[in-house]
Parts: sequence; structure tokens; C-alpha cells
Amino acid sequence: MSRSGRNALIVLWWLLLAAAAMLISRNVHISGDLRSFMPPAQTDDQKLLMDEIGNGPASQLLLIAIGGASQERLAALSSSLAQKLHDDPNFSRVINGASADLQLDSDLLPYRYLLSPTLDTQEFDTKFLHDELSQRVQDVASPAADMLNDLLPRDPTLEVLKLAQRWAPAKAPLVPCAFAGCRCGANPAMSACAKSSKLS
Repeated sequence: MSRSGRNALIVLWWLLLAAAAMLISRNVHISGDLRSFMPPAQTDDQKLLMDEIGNGPASQLLLIAIGGASQERLAALSSSLAQKLHDDPNFSRVINGASADLQLDSDLLPYRYLLSPTLDTQEFDTKFLHDELSQRVQDVASPAADMLNDLLPRDPTLEVLKLAQRWAPAKAPLVPCAFAGCRCGANPAMSACAKSSKLS
């Protein structure tokens, strides 16, 4: 085959590749939706599960880990990234180990007594409130006072903490390092909740 013939074949090959790439880009839809890897839902429960996988809270959760540097550098990067995500309107919540992150979502705070089991067996009367406030006086004098300072004015009976304990899994995974500045030898990590599942 002559040189011109080989060049013509090469040009033809590149044209075919370009045409195939254009065809693929127009017809192939790339998605990170986990529902694409699961069989079709058959029952109402399965349909609900599929909907939660695609549009529920888990679809908006991002787990972020930082590595490859000293612990001091990683802690600084983690704090900086957390602050930028806090300021980003695409994210509704960023958890980076601060005590305020351990509180219940502020959107649920007005419903704490409806969600908590406390009032199922206890009347919200003067005696109950007096006992709770007396306990809070002791809590303020304890080492945990710093964690409660922001919460006490809004929730003196600490219903949000009761809800957090109630909703915690029975066998929660051990996270060796979940906040900036720790000295446990693992990489700082954080989680962020996007307002749209398209970001996760």
C-alpha cells in the first residue's frame, strides 16, 4: 500500500472515531443514580425504597476525607473546606466535628416535643419543668457546659439530645477521626448535605 493510501486510511479511521464519539455523546446518558443498578420495584415498599435512594437524604449526603499531609495541615484544610461549604448556598448542612453540629437540625426544633417520647409518659407541668431546670443547673457546672450553652435557651429540657440518642443506631460505626484538629492519626473527615441530589 502506498503512503497516500495509508494516510487516507488513518484519516478515515479518525473520522470514524469522531463519528462514534458524537453518536455516543448524543445517545449515552451518564448518571450516578444508584437506582439504575437495581432491579425494577415490584411492591409499594420497594417503590418507596427506590424513591428514597434517588431523592431521599442519603442521595444528598457527601462524605469527604482529606489526606496526604501532616495532621496540622489536614486540620487547617478541613476547617477551611468546612467554612467554604457552610457559605455555599448549595449545601444545607456541614458536619465537621464542632459541638454545634451534634444538635438536631433547626428545622426540627419546633417539633421536638412531638417527636420526643418524653411527653408520652410525663406531663409538662410545673414540677417537671422545675426538675429539668434544676438538672440543667448541674449540667452548666459540668465539663459538658460548653456543648449545652447554645442549646439550653432554646431547649431547656434537652429533648433534642434525647431524640439524638433515640435515633442513633444500635451499633454505630466507630469513626476514628471525625473532626478537624484531632490527634488520633487518621485523616480528618466531614459530611455535607447538599440541597439537591444532583450535587452528590
